[in-house]
Amino acid sequence: MSESKPPADDADDAGAADDGGGVEVDDLEAALADGDLSADSDDDDDDRGVDHDAETADELDVARARARADELADADDLDEVLGRLQAASDEPVEVPRRRTRSPLVSLFVLAFAGYLLAAMWGDFRYWTRADEPEDLGSASELIASGGLTPDLHDHYVVLEGTPDVKNAAVGATKTQLVGYLRVTEGGGRLFASVPRDKSEKTVNNFEGRYVGRIRQLSADRAFDWLRQFYETENVTVPIDVDTPSLKIGMSQRKADGSITVEAARGPATLSAEQEVRLVVDDGYARAQLGRKSFPKAADARAAMDRLGRPYAELPPTQTFHRFVVKASGEELGQLQRTLVAELPEDERKSSADPKVGALVLPKASTYATVIGDAVIEGDTIAFPYGSNTTPPGYDVVDGKLVERSLADGMLRVPLAEIKAVRVEQRITVDPDGFLISVGETPASERLTGILWLVVLGIALANLGSLWVWWRRRAEAGR
Repeated sequence: MSESKPPADDADDAGAADDGGGVEVDDLEAALADGDLSADSDDDDDDRGVDHDAETADELDVARARARADELADADDLDEVLGRLQAASDEPVEVPRRRTRSPLVSLFVLAFAGYLLAAMWGDFRYWTRADEPEDLGSASELIASGGLTPDLHDHYVVLEGTPDVKNAAVGATKTQLVGYLRVTEGGGRLFASVPRDKSEKTVNNFEGRYVGRIRQLSADRAFDWLRQFYETENVTVPIDVDTPSLKIGMSQRKADGSITVEAARGPATLSAEQEVRLVVDDGYARAQLGRKSFPKAADARAAMDRLGRPYAELPPTQTFHRFVVKASGEELGQLQRTLVAELPEDERKSSADPKVGALVLPKASTYATVIGDAVIEGDTIAFPYGSNTTPPGYDVVDGKLVERSLADGMLRVPLAEIKAVRVEQRITVDPDGFLISVGETPASERLTGILWLVVLGIALANLGSLWVWWRRRAEAGR
């Protein structure tokens, strides 16, 4: 006798009888894991999705588990789903959690963003400057007033100054030539960069008005290259040193042999190897007697004898005889008239031809020495005569001027006779100085400013992520 299958309604009743214990949680979890969930069933039917044609009780249990999973999947509230799962099982149900990002990723992003924010901060700050440049006036006034201070960094300015065209350095980018000029009033502390298109004709002609971004030299990418250029070219500028300050500086020499003096542009430090030139007014004058008016050397000597003063004869040139005579500045005119007094009338007047007549000119002697070799001896300065070619001076011997001899090789010059002290000061690029990038306006940094804000937003988002992670960790530890 064959066994008949139970009606569908009886199968439902049998399934209802096993509702509390016939459906295993493991089966439900397996169904959830396999993805055999359906969200298209009707909420009014407790047995939706059940295969009423299931041939065995085991198959029916699986079908009902899937139906219950469908019902749970339709729930909007995760707590409701977990509650139903807990009711269907004696075992605790663990809450599934989405895998969170490691905080190390946020820390890395924050570190890199911090680097970018710091690197772009200067450009961002310059972008926020006013579109109208600050007028700094003239470079000479700015230097004299001490206005070249660090707070000028990354300002939009306009400045007027004298460009050192002779020592201009030219660099090149992919599209432009950039001329780097020293503003002479600033020594080695003030420069300007002037860009030009490569298609433009290169000329050494620059304006003395600079409008653009001013920044400290040490912060500019061209600083090392510019410093090397001035060191290689050995660029120098002449400065006049105050003579009394030379005496004071040499009497207060530093350990390295350098001295500090007052110069026309302010205090200056001269190293022990620094060469100085002493311009000496020693009370002598130069007399030139044209060889057409005085054909013979004896004729020239006779004219000099009429002056009644000691003199020394120097080797003649092809155009005139040369003498040195003791005379002060106010006496030169009278001496000249005496020399030409016996010449014909037409030769007594001043002539453009050096062979005609006579001239008496002031004489200044220039001597060179280095600071480390010079010493102060009372009211005189002494230094080795060395390679100087200017005569060391004269002594009166038997009514004649005789060139002074130097027994110890040292030349001694009274400080009162020093008319000027000149120094060829070497230009060194000061890292604390400033460079004006002509043509660079705040608007030119708009893109960098926007990028800075974007990076800031990314940094804040990652900082917020770290804060959330820390809060969750703190709550879990309670």
